[in-house]
Amino acid sequence: MTFPVETPGMQAAIGVIDRKLDYAPLRSIAIIGADEISRQWLTINEDYLRSLGAIGIVVNVESFEQLEILRQYSSIPLMALPGAWAVDHYGPVYPILIDARAGRVRQ
Repeated sequence: MTFPVETPGMQAAIGVIDRKLDYAPLRSIAIIGADEISRQWLTINEDYLRSLGAIGIVVNVESFEQLEILRQYSSIPLMALPGAWAVDHYGPVYPILIDARAGRVRQ
């Protein structure tokens, strides 16, 4: 992976996101960035994310070092990937959880 990893059209924000998915993925996915909002969200949701066996996709991160710092806040695996696909399916805001167990996308 080359850095920075960027996803134009996605930004960190807190809102009320909770909607039913038309389909449930096979595995729960947390979509985050390397920002303070995402770090706090990871900390708050850590137990639930771990109970789901979720993986994390970091859609905005400047460097490998920044990704490693974020991994220190996380008990789930994190990988850096551009998230253009997520904008189309789940909207422009992160952090979000695509919850395979509940069949919902929520913040």
